[in-house]
Amino acid sequence: MKLEFTKKDLSLLLKKYKYWTLYLSPQQYYLGKLQLVLNRKSVIDLCVLKKSETQELLEIIKRSKNALIKCFNPDLFNYATLGNCVRHHHWHIIPRYKSKRIVNNVIFRDEYWNHPSWPIPYKKVSKKTIEKIHNLILNEL
Repeated sequence: MKLEFTKKDLSLLLKKYKYWTLYLSPQQYYLGKLQLVLNRKSVIDLCVLKKSETQELLEIIKRSKNALIKCFNPDLFNYATLGNCVRHHHWHIIPRYKSKRIVNNVIFRDEYWNHPSWPIPYKKVSKKTIEKIHNLILNEL
């Protein structure tokens, strides 16, 4: 268990907001998976968020969803906040797909379609493909 994210965990910055920071997850087992991290430290529980943080959270999720739809047209979205591994409040925005998607000649298949998004399937994706995904989303935010 970690108390905070490492620089490696959050190396793919998409956009910094007043209360939250949006990152492309380095693990792209679900194409376009994002992490939304609260800027305020030492917060774990959703129930202690301030009203302003909650309002911005929902706005960012809506913007992120719209950007992902434009980029990859997911069929469904999962949203998760767990805190089991990192004790710093954050959300996972997980696009889900009925059929394969191709980015940079890499095939992405949602092997867990119609099932919970965990356990996490491992998918090695090149730095070039990660950068391509990052830039596609960034251009739509």
